[in-house]
Parts: sequence; structure tokens; C-alpha cells
Amino acid sequence: MSIGGLNNGGGCTSTAGSIAIAIGAHATAVAKGALNLSIAVGANANALTVGNLNTAVAAGDDTVSVAGVLSNDVGNLAVNITPAKGPSQALAGGGSPFGTGVGNVAVNLGGPNTIVDAVGQFNSAINADGATNIVAAAGSLNRARNFGGSNNYVSASAGTSRSPGLSSAYNVLGNNNIVNAGTVGNPKSGGPLAIAGTIGVSNRNGAPGHKPPVTQQHSGLNIKTPVNNN
Repeated sequence: MSIGGLNNGGGCTSTAGSIAIAIGAHATAVAKGALNLSIAVGANANALTVGNLNTAVAAGDDTVSVAGVLSNDVGNLAVNITPAKGPSQALAGGGSPFGTGVGNVAVNLGGPNTIVDAVGQFNSAINADGATNIVAAAGSLNRARNFGGSNNYVSASAGTSRSPGLSSAYNVLGNNNIVNAGTVGNPKSGGPLAIAGTIGVSNRNGAPGHKPPVTQQHSGLNIKTPVNNN
């Protein structure tokens, strides 16, 4: 444990006003900045906070949780609770070209070999169950969700700090799907109010023999279900 910059070793490091706790073989917890909390529990678990008022929780072997990337990132939350074997990551913060990370939430619950990222301002990305998924929200005020299912890529990328994207992408109980709302890698050209989703359908990824990905770049709705899967 390390509190307020007083370090007792054991894989923990903090600066004044922050707390780092690590439990488990080779677990590490680092809290850099003011009023940050980093908790790592499990073998090779790693929790890192950078900036101010950020919280990172990594629970499970080989889990990684990062809240805050830039020194001026504020109020980000990253939670990665994955008992199953397989590395996984939850990251909430800022970075180029998205700017300062403010109020982002990234949560991975029980998803091994999974990456969950929320980058920019007030984005949220959540994965619940399933394995080998990528769930990402980037830009401003976007949401990405994966509930069940494996081998999915779900992305909501739209807007800037001055022009919110207000876009959503989700997959529910489907496998091998690509779901995009907005524009991946260039959020300022996507949205606003783009909604893309898959519910109970699989193999929407453009691979040979599969149907095309589900995308909605600008304002509008594109949702595929068992009764609407053309």
C-alpha cells in the first residue's frame, strides 16, 4: 500500500493526496496526481491513475485498468473485474486527437482477452461477459456497449469537446459482429445522434460468407435483429 506519497514497496507508488493498493503476486498499483485511487488485486494485476480525481480498479489475474492518461485528465473511472483467465484492459482518459480526458467511464466485467476504452469527454464503454471483445467510445458524450457474446468490435466515435457526438453503439447476445456509430479514428466527422446496434444476431463483420458490419456514420438508426437482419 502507498498513501500520499509514502511508499512501503510491494508494487505500490503514489503521490501526495492519492492512494495505491496492490494485492497479489507481481501486482502493481500506481497513483500519480491528486486524489487518485488505484487498486490492483490478482497475479500480475496492474492499476494506474494519472491526473486528478481518477479511480482505477483491476481485479483478476492479468487485468489492467487505467484511469487518466494525461496529467490534466480529471474524473475518469476504469474498472476491470475479470476472474477468468486471459489478459484484459479497461482505459478511461484522454490523448491525441481527443484532448483532455474528462468524466469517462470504462468497465469490463468478466471479459477475458477484452479491451474496453473510453477516451475524450464524458464517454462510457461497458463490456459485460463474453470474451475477445473490443468496446470503445471516443469523442464526446458517446456510449458503447457489449452485453454477452464474443469476438465483437463495438465502437461509438463522434463529436468533439465543443460539439458532442451523442452517439451509441451496442451488441446484445451476438458473436462475431462489427458495430460502428460515428467514424472510427475521426470522431469529429461522425454523428451526432448516430445509433448502431445488433440484438441477437451474429456474423455481421464482412468476412467471407458473413453479412456486412452494422454502421451508422451520421444521424440515424441502424439496428439489426433476428426479424430485421438483411
